[in-house]
Amino acid sequence: MSSVFVPESSGSPQQQKQPEQARPKRPRSSLACIRCRKKKVKCDFVQPTCGRCAIAGLPCSYATPPRRVDGHAFDQLGNHVEELKERMQKMQSELAMMKNNLHPFAPTTSVTAEDDGSSHSTPMMMSDNGNMALATSGNNSDQSVTWKLSLSPSGLRIDTNIASVADLYRILLNGISQLNINNDSTTSLFNPESNNNNSHNSFTSRDRLNGGGGNYLDVNDNEKGGRLWEVDENEARKIIQEKKSSEDVLPKEVLDKLMHSCYNTCFLAYQIVDKDAFINQYLSDEGLDPLLLNSINAWVSKHGCIYHNIHGNTMNTSMGEVYFKNARQLLKKCFDISSPTTIHALLNLYMYQLSSERSSLAYLYIGLAIRMAQDLKFHKKEHMSADLNQRETNKRLWWSAYWLDLCAALESNRPTMVDDKDCDLDYPVRLDHEDDETGYRIHFAVYSIKLMRIRKDITKHLPSEQSGQSLLSAISRLENALTNWLTELPQDLHFDDHSTVFQKTGSFRDEACLILNIQYQTTWIMLHKFFLPKQDQTATPVALLSLNICTKSANLITRMLSIYASNLNWCQFFYAMDGIIASVTIHQVNALSSEKEVSYLAQRNLIITASVLKESPLMYMVKVCEIIESIEGFLKKNGLSADIA
Repeated sequence: MSSVFVPESSGSPQQQKQPEQARPKRPRSSLACIRCRKKKVKCDFVQPTCGRCAIAGLPCSYATPPRRVDGHAFDQLGNHVEELKERMQKMQSELAMMKNNLHPFAPTTSVTAEDDGSSHSTPMMMSDNGNMALATSGNNSDQSVTWKLSLSPSGLRIDTNIASVADLYRILLNGISQLNINNDSTTSLFNPESNNNNSHNSFTSRDRLNGGGGNYLDVNDNEKGGRLWEVDENEARKIIQEKKSSEDVLPKEVLDKLMHSCYNTCFLAYQIVDKDAFINQYLSDEGLDPLLLNSINAWVSKHGCIYHNIHGNTMNTSMGEVYFKNARQLLKKCFDISSPTTIHALLNLYMYQLSSERSSLAYLYIGLAIRMAQDLKFHKKEHMSADLNQRETNKRLWWSAYWLDLCAALESNRPTMVDDKDCDLDYPVRLDHEDDETGYRIHFAVYSIKLMRIRKDITKHLPSEQSGQSLLSAISRLENALTNWLTELPQDLHFDDHSTVFQKTGSFRDEACLILNIQYQTTWIMLHKFFLPKQDQTATPVALLSLNICTKSANLITRMLSIYASNLNWCQFFYAMDGIIASVTIHQVNALSSEKEVSYLAQRNLIITASVLKESPLMYMVKVCEIIESIEGFLKKNGLSADIA
């Protein structure tokens, strides 16, 4: 509808102006209810019933749904804003601390640079508002250069009046060249108090890396891939370590010795059926498959350095990395072709990654091994080979991959890659031509698999059982499964907890006995840890019973660890790591008990555990160091003695 505007001062109709050309109205959404819109009356927009409809007692409806205000969302938004403010303030304080600590352009010094045959000095000045000003003096210009660092939503922002990128690059590099970055720079940047404490260790680390003094970031400055100052310190250390590890290879005779002495005996993940034929192929002119050979060399190199002292007292934990990288490159050519040889190599690579503390990457290899074994139908009895040796080889490859995947899934709290209902394969067995040592290793793997399956049931079913009757039924079923496991365990693998002397036989039976029983006691703790007494709550009879069971298991674990450390080789000690973690948790609970005997025994067991770990070759692992720090920190926090009385 057009609008006609008539001035109030208009006289006769002849003097009235012609209507202006109609302007299109701006479309807008109406907030009025449907009834008010039809009657063309004013609506107060109140939802769900406006005032007019309420007075008339008529139903009120709107064309658009009511606007909703989510109070919880507003609270969350406020929390996010506060969090962002705190983070911004923290970053601002850290930048200020970096600026004060590093002094890239000290006021009392000057940096001289050569540019087109001329030189000039660039002293740094600090303005009152915190901005950094760089005064450049030279033959051509007396202009003062200022620049300021600030934070923007997209990252770090530099405001400067420099017009030349080359000048900006030179100024930044002048600052970087004066940084005294050491191995603890990340700490020292944000914790000035740690500078003095770590200076000696930092110098020692740099000396070890460089073979002398100086900054390790300058080590390879003149080599290919130098300019390490262009990356952060962690990346620079990684580059240096990779270059250093490229030289970490063992002589052929040492590798041959390790292959004969420790691969078949120490690599428990997989037992080769015909060891003699395998060694003969290894020694032949044709040799092993390159992928398999490099994977074996990677594992035996690291294992030999850590557990068999092939470098004397020097432990090189990066040993084997060259072979691992070679194997990884070879794997790219055959990862999509399923074969028993590739599965065998993947088992080696997985164990190597675990020993290198790269478990998140190790899962890729065991997952690929599982998929290849399934593709070859190794998990189906109907597809087994008629040849006895080949049939047993396929079975062992399948169960090795299954075992490692199951252990990895339990440790990382993720689902397994195999549905047990899809597997109808028998467990591996010792063949007639194999010795008793091989039999003990196969027994160890089989009974460890059975125990891990019970743990899988515990983690899968027990937390979901909430009601009293179903919970008790689940506990009873799992306890019966554990009891049956111990009954089925061969008698020579039982641990006599009443005996004061451990009967050492010198065979793998000793390691199998202790590790399997540590894993068994650990599973009891896993079963009853859900029912331990809660702090500041009255303990129920069920909670006290669970605590008693866990305490008994934890004490036995510590006793077996002490026996292991005193009598056996360390090669398989890492299989007991989950037991160590579980026992330490229970000991820390009991160390705070009001009963003096219980508290003293728990405290003593904590000290023994820390002592055993410190003596082990696993001290290079972060997990082991964290356990020791947890024990020592707990004792110190609660004022408990760290010495055995």
